[in-house]
Amino acid sequence: MIEPEVPTSSGVRAGALAHEAPAQRAQLRYQSVGIRFAATVIDVLVLSIISWFFVAIAIGAAFSTVAPNQNASQGNINATVAQINATVQQVSAR
Repeated sequence: MIEPEVPTSSGVRAGALAHEAPAQRAQLRYQSVGIRFAATVIDVLVLSIISWFFVAIAIGAAFSTVAPNQNASQGNINATVAQINATVQQVSAR
């Protein structure tokens, strides 16, 4: 008795015999260490740029909502240090 051919999602006919090869699959070609290293470096660079972008936004948002804008003159380092200390205390108190 011959079974009817029924296509399946895997590409193998339903009722196919054990010795029949499954549908041809795409062959993977392994790349050399150099090209894989270059791809890894590119991946790391892209991910680090994206990460630093979000970190900069988070830090900017944290400091813009915590510390009031006080313009310190260029020669008055004490006012600048006092503003930084006040900001750090407000952030650490949360």
